[in-house]
Amino acid sequence: MSRKHKERGLGNITLIFLAVVVGLIIYISSVVLPIFYYYFEFQGQLDSIADKVKVYSLEELKKKITYHINKLEMPFTYDDMSVRRRGKNLEFKISYKEPVYLYFFDKEYKVHVFHFTVKSSGAVE
Repeated sequence: MSRKHKERGLGNITLIFLAVVVGLIIYISSVVLPIFYYYFEFQGQLDSIADKVKVYSLEELKKKITYHINKLEMPFTYDDMSVRRRGKNLEFKISYKEPVYLYFFDKEYKVHVFHFTVKSSGAVE
């Protein structure tokens, strides 16, 4: 067997290994990236609502925040949030955990738990 023929086999193994690694990266990214997307999306929505705190009543704020919690399928409810008045500001805060599960051969594996804190405040007066 010539040396060139042996090196071809090693090239094929390397290609297969690289394809598996790239596939794994894509799969894990498809599981993890949505979690961060929803976190930043909710943070942006809460900041937007907090900017208009003096325009809306507390009941309207609750309704708007609850709408975004349900729309983004966040793992908490409005009642889990801390809503406090500090001086002239109204502060919204929630800490929550988002587990990451990977599915492999019909089994579910809990790989990691991300801890998030969403915090925003707006001037009442």
